[in-house]
Amino acid sequence: MRKAVAIILSAACISLCACTAVTTGTQEEPASSSESSPVATPESSEHTITPAYIIPAAGDGDMQYNLYRDCKPAEDEFAIEEIPLPQTVADKPILPVTFLDEDSVLVYMYKANTNTSDENLETIGCYHIKTGEYETWISANNEFGYTIQAIHEQYLVYRENSIRYTSNFLESEVPPSARLCVYDRESKETYTVYEYPEEYIGSSISYQDGVALAENTLYFDTAHSSDGELKTAVYCADLSTLDVAPYRENAQCPVFDGKELWVIAKEGNDCVLVNTESSEKIPVPNDVAEIAIGDSIFFKLNRGTLENDEFATTELVEAQSGQPIMTTQLSIDDLRLEEGGLVWTSYADASVFLFDTQSDCFLCFESLPQGGHSLRFYQGYGLLQVGTDGAIHYYRLSKK
Repeated sequence: MRKAVAIILSAACISLCACTAVTTGTQEEPASSSESSPVATPESSEHTITPAYIIPAAGDGDMQYNLYRDCKPAEDEFAIEEIPLPQTVADKPILPVTFLDEDSVLVYMYKANTNTSDENLETIGCYHIKTGEYETWISANNEFGYTIQAIHEQYLVYRENSIRYTSNFLESEVPPSARLCVYDRESKETYTVYEYPEEYIGSSISYQDGVALAENTLYFDTAHSSDGELKTAVYCADLSTLDVAPYRENAQCPVFDGKELWVIAKEGNDCVLVNTESSEKIPVPNDVAEIAIGDSIFFKLNRGTLENDEFATTELVEAQSGQPIMTTQLSIDDLRLEEGGLVWTSYADASVFLFDTQSDCFLCFESLPQGGHSLRFYQGYGLLQVGTDGAIHYYRLSKK
């Protein structure tokens, strides 16, 4: 399976608590087991330190997902259809990202006869499953890297960063630059919303997803120098006029829960997640790596090595209650809460599962092969990519 599947869908995971001290600097999974293993083993019905279910990783009995909620078959909730997405279009490799509607997929397209790396990116666009046609939206410059920040019925928001290294990663060939851009799906035009200042480029927050899209208003974070100090701020842009204005100082990481906007702000020496409408505040632990917000709020915590643990532990915690819903020593990235489902990218050769926030339980796809996987929901459809036995399988999920 191409490792770029997980990498290209999100910015690099680092601590979100950079607001306490903004820093600056220079900027294959194994095949699944042929023997079926139990998908989930009930251990306890209580939400305690004893997991309610354990999902093992194939081929390694010491590596597992510990679940602290009930676990049910996902097939009871979702209709599943394998879809024939090609590896290449017109001899050019493509990398699917997410459904745009039932029969079209947002994809990265790379130069012919190359691999799926940043310097080979040619375009970003829409692939139509039924017709096999590809529609170019964004033409890429191979001196820049591209990260999709937000998807909307009308807008595709992305960040463009100069690739600041040579083949030996030591010397810069390209002047530092970064832009926040939007592709208008109605007018089929691309606009630059914001040119980031040099202080932002190479700062710790430049490695994070820092964008929230609420209808025609785009919120994003940036960094600037003030009295010799590097400070953060959240700006807003009206995408219908491209007017940009400051929104909140000493804040970063805007996220939209579907109704209201949240930001991370400093409060003394600590960080808090603040609802900008109600002023509700939730303390942000120092070891938070990712935040997912929708009908609930979840933190991904990098706990480090716990007692009797050989490897670092990741913990998913419900922010308001502080209760864990999952712990694991396996690597997960790109945490998202989309249409009521808490999803992530997994690198482990294990069963595919997600957390359903509406029923407060995990849903496990018992009928699908085990493998590293990525899952994204948009407009009522989930694009599930599973890598197993050296191949990638694509599935369309829809609620029953």
